[in-house]
Amino acid sequence: MSLGKQIRAARMLVGWDAEDLAAKAEVTRETIFNIERGVFRPRTNTLERIVRAFRDVGVEFIGERGVELRDDTVRKIEGTDCYAQLLDEVYYQLCEGDEFLVAWADETLSPPAVHSAYRRIIKKGITYRKFIQHGNTFICGPLSWYRYIPRRYYQNATAVFYQDKSAYLTEDFRKVIILKDAALTRANKKFFEMIWSTSSQPSRTTTKETY
Repeated sequence: MSLGKQIRAARMLVGWDAEDLAAKAEVTRETIFNIERGVFRPRTNTLERIVRAFRDVGVEFIGERGVELRDDTVRKIEGTDCYAQLLDEVYYQLCEGDEFLVAWADETLSPPAVHSAYRRIIKKGITYRKFIQHGNTFICGPLSWYRYIPRRYYQNATAVFYQDKSAYLTEDFRKVIILKDAALTRANKKFFEMIWSTSSQPSRTTTKETY
């Protein structure tokens, strides 16, 4: 689905006309119409304001597949590309200067779609921090964004913390379970920070192509 159609569909979900969205996103009505018609693609900061306006009323962009009105606290993304879809959600919901946290990751297992999603996230100005197993030198991002977990404590069960959400990738890599719970996510982030503060930073990468 094109971006213009996604925005038009999102307006229909909440009953907004172009003027309503323009006012909430602080752009002109003509800008909204031109985006929806595919006349031009909005600048990053314009798109962020539009996405944020919808997010504030419970509408979320599902990658490039569509939009959804959500008021539930538990949902899932299924399929072999579920983690890439989660990263697409991170891309659309976070803004330049934001950060998300990733626990228990192994980038050697990431398919091309996941690497592409990370590149797009970084290009937007979003950063991340990530725990990996001690001794793993397949590191695609800046070394300062990574910390080692001792082998005896490491478990390849990826978890991602962003905004008020905690997302968990299942062991078979075919499902992501997302919990929207501010208190739970705050606790997860604090636990992450505690481990981060006592963990060592990798000193090198053997990855030929980095983000």
